Amino acid sequence: MGGTLHLIDSCAASKAFLAAYGAQARHERVFSTHWSVVDHLQAHGVACRDVSSFTPDNTIRTLMDSSCRELHELLRPLDAGISAGLCRMLGLPEMDVFDLLYRYHGQYHLTGARLLSHWADAAFVPHGTAVVHYWHQREAAAHPVFSFLGILRSAAYMHGARLLEHPVTSHGSVLEHGWKRALRLALAPRRTLQRLRAAAEGRWGVRLHRGRSLAVVFQPEKQLGGMFARHADTVLVWPREGVRPVRGIPATGRTLWADAAEYVRRSAPGVPGGSAGGPVFTGTDRQALQGRLVADFTARLAYFMAPAVHMQRIHDCYGVTAAGWTVPLVGTPSRLASEALMRQGVPVAGLQHGGCYLSQHLGEKHFMTDFAACTHFISYAADQECFEDAYSAGERRAYGAVRCCTVLPGGNADHASPRQGAEPVDVVFPVTNAVDLFWTCRTGADRLARAQCAVLEALEARTDLRSIVKPFPHASRDSIAVTSALRGLRHAQVVQMGWRDFLERYRPSLAVIEFPSTPLYEALAYDMDIFLLTDPTAPFTERALRLLERRVHVFHTADELTQALLRYSPQQGGKLRDTAFSRAYVNTACPLSGIEGHLAAMMAGQGR
Repeated sequence: MGGTLHLIDSCAASKAFLAAYGAQARHERVFSTHWSVVDHLQAHGVACRDVSSFTPDNTIRTLMDSSCRELHELLRPLDAGISAGLCRMLGLPEMDVFDLLYRYHGQYHLTGARLLSHWADAAFVPHGTAVVHYWHQREAAAHPVFSFLGILRSAAYMHGARLLEHPVTSHGSVLEHGWKRALRLALAPRRTLQRLRAAAEGRWGVRLHRGRSLAVVFQPEKQLGGMFARHADTVLVWPREGVRPVRGIPATGRTLWADAAEYVRRSAPGVPGGSAGGPVFTGTDRQALQGRLVADFTARLAYFMAPAVHMQRIHDCYGVTAAGWTVPLVGTPSRLASEALMRQGVPVAGLQHGGCYLSQHLGEKHFMTDFAACTHFISYAADQECFEDAYSAGERRAYGAVRCCTVLPGGNADHASPRQGAEPVDVVFPVTNAVDLFWTCRTGADRLARAQCAVLEALEARTDLRSIVKPFPHASRDSIAVTSALRGLRHAQVVQMGWRDFLERYRPSLAVIEFPSTPLYEALAYDMDIFLLTDPTAPFTERALRLLERRVHVFHTADELTQALLRYSPQQGGKLRDTAFSRAYVNTACPLSGIEGHLAAMMAGQGR
């Protein structure tokens, strides 16, 4: 046993492992890259340790910041040697194409690659590992740029071990998926008609008219489209990925993409050849990583660049007056299309779409996703003072080297009232989904899962309280770390529905939140107590924490939180209801009139 280990990346792969080993599985050395595997195997009596447990939480943020900087330095020569000439060739304004497409997602992938390499060094060497079994789903393991499979092949080679691959799939048959899709469409006729209409418009195109003001919405977003429609003659809805057909704008021919791909291959600065799926990759070889990036970009060049080229032709022919989005376009082809518009002076509005903005130290994250992707960022409530508090002058210069938008406050709202007749509940626990190693972006998976288990145990112990545990809508064993614990609950009730729907139907006295995400910010507006476990990878700013502690009971360890939960009484205790944090950062009920005022001023060329 000492010379053999198993690494499993999903519940589908863990099922294949159990089927292959049977009773012997309990005697194998097993690790996972997603905590749901730990939960699944423990339910079958198999001990498993997650890779995330090998890395202290306080180093994840450092690793991610380091990965982001390294990618910036790695992508810069690619943009310098390729992007400018490619944009000229395609008739686009000059843009840093590689940085816009790869850096944001790449920082998570590269951080995961480093964590996996660190685990391999720790797990292979001390035990004299001779054979490594990798049970994986093909999609993540064989990522075209940051390949976990390539990392394990390299690690096994370096440590003299043999790697045995066990690829599995979690998808059903084509026939099964066809029947399920048909059933969903039959049960939702209105949505079916909307899709048919969208397909028809996509096939036959949209007619535009010269001389009229034209606004573009970067995804089918009714609210933003409606607001734009009151200030522009025509609104063109653009898909998040892909091209929106417009009558009179011809499709791009294959010859152009073939020539562009050849140009990229010739212009790549000192990058070795080879396919994106090369067999060996350590995650630290600079030239090899650049080669994989160029290979992946070249293979998908038309997919990445066609929307920007098509948008440029529309702008040249009709003139885009303004654009906007409500979900960041980071890493998508539409991001290039919006960037091309901004480079030509077209104002682009971005609307905040969740919590955590400007109240936590998140490094460069929101510059890459939001602030640099628009000319006007309309927040729920945060203003320029919050912006300057979250980022020092040096950080603002470094992060917003090209452009930094102005943060526009949207307005303020008082506490929300529950629906008349809402059902009273003592405690609600909205459980956060687990995140696999490839998308490391929050507190370590091991720390998060153990905190969730501790909270569930405390809720079970409080038989005097009516408790509800609320996973994400449609959460499954593959996405959550504590499925077995949820199934074993005897006292607490499990309700699977959206958070806002829950707050409409129920009236909880206490919400327990183990990770500061959007549910925290939405709960602030309701008359309830809130227990919050902080995230060491993204701590609150000093100002935000000072205001938050006047509304929320903040805990820094799971033990502190569960002890408070065991002592909690809905009838007693000092209730925190100060609204200062909400007024400064949240306001999910931002008046539409306030947003429309910003849009009107933006389209009139006022402000910045």
